[in-house]
Amino acid sequence: MKDLLKGRILLLMVFVLGAGALYLANINVGYLSKINALQMELSEEKKQKSELEKKFSEIEKGLQSEIAGINDKLEAANKELADLPQIQEFEIAQLKQKGLKDPVKDLTEDLMKRNDLIPYKGVLGGTMGFYFEDHIHIISSEWAAAYFEDGHQNGIMLLKYNIQKDGKIRWYVIDSLLY
Repeated sequence: MKDLLKGRILLLMVFVLGAGALYLANINVGYLSKINALQMELSEEKKQKSELEKKFSEIEKGLQSEIAGINDKLEAANKELADLPQIQEFEIAQLKQKGLKDPVKDLTEDLMKRNDLIPYKGVLGGTMGFYFEDHIHIISSEWAAAYFEDGHQNGIMLLKYNIQKDGKIRWYVIDSLLY
């Protein structure tokens, strides 16, 4: 009977160990399945990342090309500005005698306040104005050229000016062009 009991205990142990092994095998298969799914997901994400990096690289090249084009245009515009006539020292001295402390600065600041000289209305809620000091050019002791805009459209203007006896600046529009 003792041998029969040992045999049953041994059989029970084999059964329990076998069931445990099957249970562990099922868990292992579940984990392997999850690992495989995660590896596939990771592979897909790497592929998407590679595609996004390629698109980003193409966009970056396009933008760099556009920036280079804009820089070329800016350089050409700066060369054109350098070729514009500029007020001479003796003319600056004449304007100082008429009461302007810093003629170029005084004329520029005064013109920037004179949006009423622009013969065009702003569009889309914009207001025409002389917004950039470096786009106002005092050409001589009587003339100026100025860029104006409203944020949507822009133009240029040729102006004549004179200094009144009271030191005030009087502006006259010679011509203007809206682009």
